[in-house]
Amino acid sequence: MRALVVAIAAVLILVGCSDDDTSPTTEPSTTPDTVDLTESTAEHPATSANTDSLQDVTISTKTVAVADQPIVMRPHPDGSVWIAQRTGSIVELDLDAGTVSTPVLDLSEEISTDGERGLLGMAFDPSGERIYVHYSGLDGATNLVSFAFDPDGIDMDTRAQHLLLEQPFPTHNGGDLHFGTEGLLYMALGDGGLWGDPQGNGQNTDTLLGSVLRLSVDGTEGYQISEDNPFADGGGRPEIFLYGVRNPWRFDIDETTGDLWIADVGQGEVEEITHLGAGTNFGRGANLGWALREGSEPYDGGESPEDEIAPIFEYSHDRGCSITGGYVYRGDAIAGLEGAYVYADYCEGAVHAVTPAGEDRALGAEFGPREIISFGVGSDGELFVLQASGPIVALLPGQ
Repeated sequence: MRALVVAIAAVLILVGCSDDDTSPTTEPSTTPDTVDLTESTAEHPATSANTDSLQDVTISTKTVAVADQPIVMRPHPDGSVWIAQRTGSIVELDLDAGTVSTPVLDLSEEISTDGERGLLGMAFDPSGERIYVHYSGLDGATNLVSFAFDPDGIDMDTRAQHLLLEQPFPTHNGGDLHFGTEGLLYMALGDGGLWGDPQGNGQNTDTLLGSVLRLSVDGTEGYQISEDNPFADGGGRPEIFLYGVRNPWRFDIDETTGDLWIADVGQGEVEEITHLGAGTNFGRGANLGWALREGSEPYDGGESPEDEIAPIFEYSHDRGCSITGGYVYRGDAIAGLEGAYVYADYCEGAVHAVTPAGEDRALGAEFGPREIISFGVGSDGELFVLQASGPIVALLPGQ
């Protein structure tokens, strides 16, 4: 059985499998209301990439700070940059000084880091007034909570619980959070764990597992459902925006186009990236195929679903073992990279980029195997590699 173990502090990258046989409960703690947000889901411009080829793009790296198991790095709307640490705290990153602050939020006493668990996701709402976090509770359950954001220290009394979801196993939790350009919150959930999706969650739209959810949140308890969610009128859980994912680690919503890019960790053969742009209705109702297929091929002798959306790019385990998703590059420093999706593989250690046309290229920055656990983005759109052992590494133009 495949298990990917970070060599530092027994940290597991969030992709492996487990022998846990706990039975799941997949009901949220609140009953959602349906709201009409159709008018707010404006159409986005066509996918934008300023290059037809990545052949001339090269990068270099520079370590800028060290944190405690950094897992998410995001800018606040005011331009400050914040780090979520897998062990349970949120700290500010001072790029000029190369330091991180004392925690403004510390949930470590509420969080399990067994297996692939921990503080897994963080996002600021568009106003910057609230911070949303996705973490594994002491019992392993997925928690989506938010707090009024205060850079001087978050008031725990401002906490709101939006979702509580029991997990069947300590693996394949997903974790990423992003607000879309229409202001709704997208949340990635893996299939719940174990080899081959034994509970069939990936193709079951009556469970939230194996899906990317799309929720309307306003800082009060619970959430609401947009009327243009694909199952808002029935046929599946109304929270689901797309389904058929194994362990999306991670996804990005391109701030320029609104397109979704999803890096989904494979089982034993294939890692994949799916690009969901205007031609696929930005992923609304998409079936990405797991566990009927892995990558573009049928899985375990089964037949692929008729409505599946195939990945834009995939690679075999001859190259790596577990994809680490990143971001669409929208910075200015690295010529020719704009509009390409930057990612890595946990076992390979090389930084890659893939264009919307499916062209893939290693960019020349090399890390050791089992080092790249996540990516971060600064307020200027420049990208960073996050290493489980602590370093935060800037991606710079090639020397």
